[in-house]
Amino acid sequence: MLWHAYPKHESIIETYDVGELTVEVLDHPSLRSSIDLAVVAFSLLVFHKNEIIAVFQIEQEDLRSLSERLGCSIRELQDEYRTKGTLSDPRVYVYTKERRNDEGPYEEELTFFSAREFLLELMCDTFDLLFDPVLRG
Repeated sequence: MLWHAYPKHESIIETYDVGELTVEVLDHPSLRSSIDLAVVAFSLLVFHKNEIIAVFQIEQEDLRSLSERLGCSIRELQDEYRTKGTLSDPRVYVYTKERRNDEGPYEEELTFFSAREFLLELMCDTFDLLFDPVLRG
């Protein structure tokens, strides 16, 4: 996967088995790319037979980095994103080898427990899984 917001394989908090899939939950992972346009709050790495097949994550665009890259003022971006801070509102993205899907805003509480439940449910819905995630002990 060659996306700017692809997380490094670190900061693993929990690992789940879901049918034939393995899912790792990451908390505020750093990114593999040196292009730091986003901050990732939480991420799920989904593996099938030791190969990553999808990444589900909650991201916030870094308006400071965007303003530098685009050559515009941070105030312009803050107006466009309707925020006074340096990060956009959280959004949910799903990455596969072929595409990056914007699943829309993340409107739940931005805590590990809420994000984990939301992302696991989205992952199960996306892959039409009937299995409940089982936490590895």
